[in-house]
Amino acid sequence: MATTNTLQKTLDRKTWEFMTPVPVATLAGSHVISSNSEDPYALQMYIVSTTAQYLFLPKEDAWLQIATVTLGGTLSAGATGTYVSVGPTGTATAGSATTMTTNLTIPGSLVGYTVRITAGAGAGRQATILYNTTGANAVFTFTASGTVLDATSVYEIRSGRFYVWNAGTMSATSFQYYDVATNTWTARSVTSAPATFATDGKMISTSGVSQFVTGTATAGAASTLTNSAKTWTVNQWTNYQIRLTGGTGAGQKRVIASNTGTIITTTAIWTINPDATSTYVIEGDENAIYLLGNAVVTLFKYSISGNSWSTLTPGAARAGAAGLATSGQWVRRQPEADWT
Repeated sequence: MATTNTLQKTLDRKTWEFMTPVPVATLAGSHVISSNSEDPYALQMYIVSTTAQYLFLPKEDAWLQIATVTLGGTLSAGATGTYVSVGPTGTATAGSATTMTTNLTIPGSLVGYTVRITAGAGAGRQATILYNTTGANAVFTFTASGTVLDATSVYEIRSGRFYVWNAGTMSATSFQYYDVATNTWTARSVTSAPATFATDGKMISTSGVSQFVTGTATAGAASTLTNSAKTWTVNQWTNYQIRLTGGTGAGQKRVIASNTGTIITTTAIWTINPDATSTYVIEGDENAIYLLGNAVVTLFKYSISGNSWSTLTPGAARAGAAGLATSGQWVRRQPEADWT
């Protein structure tokens, strides 16, 4: 009897493969920082030493030597880092239905990355870069849209940044980020962060990749958004981010201070109040980075927009301080009632 083979080829087999070897052997404290699922290139940053850093491009199986920086401190136990999806932000100098002119100097291709318009003409628009010029005042090209951009359009490029935290005695250059779009490093504040960091640690970002809730508001005010159809658990969304994706106020995002069963209250007032036309999503707070370790119970929180550190103490004491082999992870799922 004749049989038909209905088996299908597996495109991505779950097998180990040899990749291009690292360009420089690892040293004490060397580590890799991975991007997240929003990055179309799945970039990996290899921190070799305080003076050598590389990017790995998995799709091309190639290493790229990037602009290097000297990190303050000592690359040893405690050195860590994380990836944040948000790259450069700014205001366009010109635009159209298919283009946006920036005041950025872009050295290479950003094709495949996303641009969000957060205010001004085209607020709420999200577009994928199809082509970009390089050099000063780079111009991005997108698929045509009914929304026209101009010199009032405020943008956010989702090209990502790698935040690197060194160990040892902290200095003004111990905490820096590498911006993928511009191939530049920028030092960040260490004020109110640990003065020294000498044991294993973990830096965690709460990315906005996963959208836990989508909906349409039924009302809004200066610092609230109401959806009368919801039955949320009280304060289950505290410290998450709410982003307006369409309708009145589109493009804005705010951190959630608290919530009732139907009302979200934000930590800062809206520039334009939402109303019954406003669509929204609730996602991770992209403005926050957390640091644990250093043999202490305290959790440190960094505000990206404020370039400032604060400390958090757990409501219930942990069994022990975060020390040797410390690790942690942002769980991208809807919080349950007993987690709040």
